[in-house]
Amino acid sequence: MDKGELTALGISGRRVVRGIATLESQGFAGVGEVVNMHSLQVPRTMPAEQYMELRRLVTDAARTDSVQRAYAVDYCDPSNLESVATQRWFDSQVALWKRLSQGVKLDK
Repeated sequence: MDKGELTALGISGRRVVRGIATLESQGFAGVGEVVNMHSLQVPRTMPAEQYMELRRLVTDAARTDSVQRAYAVDYCDPSNLESVATQRWFDSQVALWKRLSQGVKLDK
């Protein structure tokens, strides 16, 4: 650690990267479903047309060659889900985190 190196103990997701084991394979059940995905967090009062335009700009940018190359360098799998599928993914992540955090107690 003297050289500023970082040792990863495990990674989320379902595949080993650079020989780093997944947390799931180390006994952390459900962590294979933990992913990071871009999303827009906007107020409910935003007009639908404005939201869809912003969403189109973000998804178009995510599909460019330079962003796709950046995903590959970082071992990311692009998602580029449609709006309804993105909401289903978000809802599934809320349920996942509720399930994973059940029984977690913090010591005072």
